[in-house]
Amino acid sequence: MKNQKKLRFATLGAGRGKSFVKSANTIKDEVELVALCDRNPGSLKEWKDTPGIRLYTEFEQVLNDPEVDAVCVATPVPLHAKQAMAALKAGKHVLSEVTAAYTIEEGWDLIAAVERSGLTYMMAENFCYMPQILQVQNMIEQGVFGELVYASGSYIHDCRNLFITDEGDLTWRGEIRRDMAANSYPT
Repeated sequence: MKNQKKLRFATLGAGRGKSFVKSANTIKDEVELVALCDRNPGSLKEWKDTPGIRLYTEFEQVLNDPEVDAVCVATPVPLHAKQAMAALKAGKHVLSEVTAAYTIEEGWDLIAAVERSGLTYMMAENFCYMPQILQVQNMIEQGVFGELVYASGSYIHDCRNLFITDEGDLTWRGEIRRDMAANSYPT
């Protein structure tokens, strides 16, 4: 990236967004965290003394910040597509955690928004880049397993502790589990 300015990004979701910040720190010559946004002011507390990072509690503040070139969407899944589309409309590139869209209609709307914007959108499914997954992919490409005629897979892990708050209320993950009779994490 010589002779190009750094890509300045904001992370939406200070909790889950920490992984984006950690990854960005490995390519400091190319990207720079300039803002964090979380509706919960308590989630921003640990960042309050970090030089050069603006803290926001409203998504619209990020969209209106001319110093933000891109956003990393690390918010609850039902918000991903809407926030990504709003960011694209505001002229920001988007890196979004999975799942990209909550409904098929949102998926098509997101595709149209990306095409209209001419900007970069990426769904950041990190599982695809884990060493053990890359090794299996390499083994398939090398023909270790013979001719592949059918495969089926699923990503299942016990998330029951993420479905209910300490007070007994459903979290957004719990609402998805209650309302969706399908695999809500198909990546």
